[in-house]
Amino acid sequence: MPKLLILVLAAAIVFAVSGCATTGDPNAGGIFWSESKAKQRQDEMRAALHQEQRRGAELQDEKQRLENEISELQRKIKEMEAAERRLLQSQRDELKRLRQLLEQRNQELSDVTS
Repeated sequence: MPKLLILVLAAAIVFAVSGCATTGDPNAGGIFWSESKAKQRQDEMRAALHQEQRRGAELQDEKQRLENEISELQRKIKEMEAAERRLLQSQRDELKRLRQLLEQRNQELSDVTS
């Protein structure tokens, strides 16, 4: 009987151990921890970190490009507004000149007809 008990206990231990997976995450708990899996997990985490840092740098570059584009567009808007003000002033001046000319002609006609 002791042989049978030993065999049953050995079978139970083998069965229990075969169902347990090793982990590289010491926070995951469990009694089986694998150093190689832990190093693999660290490498994966470092790679993910580097990828996120690259993405962050790309986003920062994109932000800077967009800020530069906004500045350029604002500069162009100011130039266009200044050109529009000059054009409006020129048109006002021309209207004033034409009004004076019309008044002068009306006065001349008035002088001729009287």
